[in-house]
Amino acid sequence: MGVLLALGMLGMILDGKTAMQGASQGVELCLTAVIPSLLPFLCLSMLLTARLMGRKLRILSPIGKLFGLPKGAESLLIPALLGGYPAGAACVAQAVHRGQLKRRDGEILLGFCNLPGPAFLFGIVARQFADPFAGAMLWFCALFGAWAASRLLPKRADSAETTGATATDPLGQAGAAMGKICVTVILFRTMLSFPDTYLRLDGPLQTAAAGFLELTNGCCALRSVPSESVRFLLAAGMVSFGGVCVGMQTAFVCPGLGLRYYWLGKLFQTFFSLLLGWLILRKALFFMGIAMAVLIFLPRKVAFWSGRVYNGLKHPSGRKLCFSERK
Repeated sequence: MGVLLALGMLGMILDGKTAMQGASQGVELCLTAVIPSLLPFLCLSMLLTARLMGRKLRILSPIGKLFGLPKGAESLLIPALLGGYPAGAACVAQAVHRGQLKRRDGEILLGFCNLPGPAFLFGIVARQFADPFAGAMLWFCALFGAWAASRLLPKRADSAETTGATATDPLGQAGAAMGKICVTVILFRTMLSFPDTYLRLDGPLQTAAAGFLELTNGCCALRSVPSESVRFLLAAGMVSFGGVCVGMQTAFVCPGLGLRYYWLGKLFQTFFSLLLGWLILRKALFFMGIAMAVLIFLPRKVAFWSGRVYNGLKHPSGRKLCFSERK
């Protein structure tokens, strides 16, 4: 990491013009798109979840059970499914810091409660396709990937904390989170200005590389991919993974929370989103049903699953815990 930071500083010294152009584009992107679209929803989401955390919401109870959320934490699904990156993560972190959610549960929820919002999918990504239903199908892929990740990540507590919440300032937290998000957007726009100037990759490779680093730039480059099917799969993978920039935004708005389950969840989301996207293109409804059935029944039955994947968590006796023992 230190070498990459040093190379970045060297690049800005040797070619300050390119760096300034990238930073200017990042500032413009924040002022014209990021802040107007995200800040109001982020403020309202944090106010709403702070008020509803710990309360049983019957209207959200079925979907809360579907994703395996602790009882009383169903309100986190509102910013997770509708807010866009990283509103869901910010609200999860707020619940942890208020003492309404256990730290480990919050880290696990980051693996599937931080998703692209419908405004981004329908307003930006869907415009890159001729099919008017592309945005809806991409959102379905992203939701399916998140549900798959929720099934494969470790079991959460049965209920959220309902007492002893620490008072916080949701609006102040939203403003601080917004500032950190803008910093990462400007930083990554500056970084991307160098490969755009010197490497000049073409087609799917350029789009995938841009999306891996920063989601918005990758999605805006989708039209450079001539094949509609390849474009759809690239979009499905990118919006589910979110990019390194979204990962940094999540780290900034979730101080004190580890990201191991976040990145593991993103890998699950990307894989299953791509799988579902491929099945949609092949119109293989039968195999889609099989995939859902496997996700419903397999993770709760395979005893060695969790012990192999989740860092070899150990019993006080020193032996590894299997999944059935930790249920």
